[in-house]
Amino acid sequence: MASQDLMTEGDNNLMTPSVGSLGHPEFCRRPCKFFASGSCSNYISCGYCHCEHEQRVTHLDRRNRELLHSMAALDRLELLPPLLEQRLESKGLREVAGELLQTLQEALQELRATSEQDRPEDSEEPAPKSQISRMKSGVRKLPCISILGWAVRASPVYLSGLPGDSADNQDGFGGDQALKSPFSQAADQRVTDALNQLRAGMSTAILTDDVLRIMM
Repeated sequence: MASQDLMTEGDNNLMTPSVGSLGHPEFCRRPCKFFASGSCSNYISCGYCHCEHEQRVTHLDRRNRELLHSMAALDRLELLPPLLEQRLESKGLREVAGELLQTLQEALQELRATSEQDRPEDSEEPAPKSQISRMKSGVRKLPCISILGWAVRASPVYLSGLPGDSADNQDGFGGDQALKSPFSQAADQRVTDALNQLRAGMSTAILTDDVLRIMM
């Protein structure tokens, strides 16, 4: 009887996660406010997370967002992946995210080879170290998906094909330009595929653990 209840759409439990719940807790979408209040009419098709978040999802302040948007794509990509790796390590996810990190590094190497040839001699001076340090402190508090999103899309959102993606980008910096990848189409697809594979694997593990916990 309990198992039947768990499979009912709309029940407030981890057995019926939404599309936006994939990759919870570090690679999911932000929490669904309707589900949190008791009911979400979109059920499993909702583009936001239906899993419990122990802490409020962190966002960058405007000053740090402006700094990230002012940086060249290559500079941003040199800066943020190490912070992503640190976050993964702190959450015990470094090993499961190995393929994503490797694919991201390969895409970065390709971009580095082409960008250095195109970089103008009179490129802008880098931001002061104090500003970079402050921004890095803010980035370290972000969930992994937001760090990845800022790295490869200049946006806190990087979840290919999910409904509602553009909503998170309406902060004065949004639009199609902010969501354009600096990678080649092939490299970008490899990164996206690695991300989606990671999210699917994490979600399967969460569901399995929840089933075992309820059955015990």
